[in-house]
Amino acid sequence: MPLIDSKKATTRLATDEKTWTSDRAHSTGHDSLGVSAVRAGLHAEEAARARTIGFVFALIATLVLFWTPFLHGHSALRILFFVSMFLLMVTGLSVGWLAAEPKRYTQWTFRLFGFVAVFASTVALAFLGPFSPTALAVTLGIGFFGQGSDRVGAWCICGSAILLCLLMMTLIISGVAPDIGVFRGDEAGQSGQLFMTLMVPVVLFVTLMQATWSRRAVQSALHTAVEAAVEASRKGVQFEEAQAELDRIFAAGGIQGQHSGENIGVYRLGPLLGRGGSGEVYDAVKRNGNTRTAVKILKSHEKEDTELIARFEREGKITMSLQSRNIVRVEQYGRTEKGQLFIAMERLKGSDLAALLRSKGQIEPQTALQLVQDVCTALTEAHRIGVIHRDIKPHNLFHHHESEDSSVWKVLDFGVSRWSESSATITKGGVVGTPQYMSPEQARGEPLDHRTDIYAMGAVLYRALTGRPPFRAKGHSALYAAATQRPARPRAVAPKMDKQVEAVLALAMAPNPGARFKTAEELSQAYRNALDGVLQPHVYIAANQIPWRKATVEGKST
Repeated sequence: MPLIDSKKATTRLATDEKTWTSDRAHSTGHDSLGVSAVRAGLHAEEAARARTIGFVFALIATLVLFWTPFLHGHSALRILFFVSMFLLMVTGLSVGWLAAEPKRYTQWTFRLFGFVAVFASTVALAFLGPFSPTALAVTLGIGFFGQGSDRVGAWCICGSAILLCLLMMTLIISGVAPDIGVFRGDEAGQSGQLFMTLMVPVVLFVTLMQATWSRRAVQSALHTAVEAAVEASRKGVQFEEAQAELDRIFAAGGIQGQHSGENIGVYRLGPLLGRGGSGEVYDAVKRNGNTRTAVKILKSHEKEDTELIARFEREGKITMSLQSRNIVRVEQYGRTEKGQLFIAMERLKGSDLAALLRSKGQIEPQTALQLVQDVCTALTEAHRIGVIHRDIKPHNLFHHHESEDSSVWKVLDFGVSRWSESSATITKGGVVGTPQYMSPEQARGEPLDHRTDIYAMGAVLYRALTGRPPFRAKGHSALYAAATQRPARPRAVAPKMDKQVEAVLALAMAPNPGARFKTAEELSQAYRNALDGVLQPHVYIAANQIPWRKATVEGKST
């Protein structure tokens, strides 16, 4: 086996750490896809204009070259004028060809084109006459170069053209230099020449300012378009989730459930709180103490479904074995005298994450800190005793208000969880979970370990911070996407997201389980470090190796 070149490895590590440091210093969200989309749009628009103006300049230069031998004027200047027009023609054609592909049109192409145009226009003014209509033709170039995204180059190019024009006119009107142009201003007299000396630079400067204002207006319009596209995408996600929740509510069949008013063990059932895939949840009162609780009952028509029965019993058994403030507490589970399966658990006050996201669309990274810490604490406890949840999603994360001043996030529904050392399945070889938050290996039906929950927590955090789930497809399409595709880069969806926070998402949602955080506790600590701006360099460097799907602001592949 070949040895590793330590010198090269050290150099690579130093380079990676330099990149991490640089990115950390610029992780304020300004270099985001929203900004990049605007820049890309402006660059494409400028390249299109450059292509047009390049060919226009080439055409004008070609016509001038044809007529130059027939013009009377200073012989030496005529030769220089011919050379400058030929240079402008070649440069214009070259720029027109390069700008046909925006990637080929660079800052240096813009600057070279600009200074060739300044040189050609200055020679043209000297040969044709600064007091001739030639001076106003300079506005054509200023109108283009003044809108350039390279603001330093734009001001240097346009400013030099205006100053050279003003200098030439001033030298002539003051008698320092003679007017040897083909079209001279002698006939207009000194007052006419003075008028042109004042007005031509003013017109050129106003043209420059108009070009600058026009560029700002286009930039502002593109910013607005990008923000509108992102907001429309978020609203679409909220609408889809709200519709899904309405379907769940209507599926419950109303406030009163089938078992409302009945006694289940020591519990008296009240209104129906909700209905899931395997059971109905009722608001209940413990008769011997009048304490509020929630009782989940297996649906009556599914009492013969052995798979659902196994899942229901497993939820009760596993949840009772977990002792954590961040996991819903189960008081009792079993069967009634009539054989009805039930689970009695603590009554929670508040709402689940799904409801919160339907209302707000997304939450701030700092606000999500408690969510990450609490859920990771719950997962740490579950993983410690060998339990894999397998269905971490917004509906299963509940923000419980213990008191006016205290709240906690709790993990619900261990109905599809299993013991990590167990090879038994309650799905007959099928895939369980929610595709939008499912790890690739889970979607493919491969063997799982606790790292599938870490991926799911990363996916939930992705939804909470960006405003949309990793995949918006539904049904089999969502399952296929989870198994074979990567989500769009988070900062493509939420341009203001910090790069270090994005790095945490990258490692949590790595397609290869071996590249993810080893434990939920590591994920929690890394997220806190990212918010504080002190994410460890090796974590950031590793995250940069994780690919994302390229996407536009609408979320479509590019």
